[in-house]
Amino acid sequence: TRRKLETPVYVIALADSKPDLAKADSLKAAIVRSFSESPNYINRTHEAAAQAKKLVQTQDGVNAAAWPHTIELATEALEGLEELRPTNHMSWFANLAAAKLHDGLLPRAVRGISHHVGCLFSHMRMWRLHQKLKNKWTVIFESDGLWSGLHIPPKGLQSVIDNAPA
Repeated sequence: TRRKLETPVYVIALADSKPDLAKADSLKAAIVRSFSESPNYINRTHEAAAQAKKLVQTQDGVNAAAWPHTIELATEALEGLEELRPTNHMSWFANLAAAKLHDGLLPRAVRGISHHVGCLFSHMRMWRLHQKLKNKWTVIFESDGLWSGLHIPPKGLQSVIDNAPA
């Protein structure tokens, strides 16, 4: 297990949701705390915890039900993609184009799945951030991401990344 996190970790949370932000803070704290727990290496663990605190960040999620309020985040998620392939012909991305034509509101036909639309754009936004910052690796969690499903302790996260196939 590595004693130091070297990879950016983005925790997606809805900025207008106190419960979501609290979950994100809790997840971030668990990751940082895990890198400060090693009584044999007090100085190194202080450095490791400080490094983890810098790398683990909360990032705004896209709340499609709140459009037009968070529509700029969805627009940011597709930045550059339009040049590669017109997104208005891709059904999930077409929702953004349709919203922009109707006062920024998510089309009525997909409001029942607004959570999923927002989730897609939130993850796309994190991938774009990864690309913009030219990170070699990036870990993305949703605020409700729990460690129990990963079967590794938070401190093992960097070791998993180091051993991931390229």
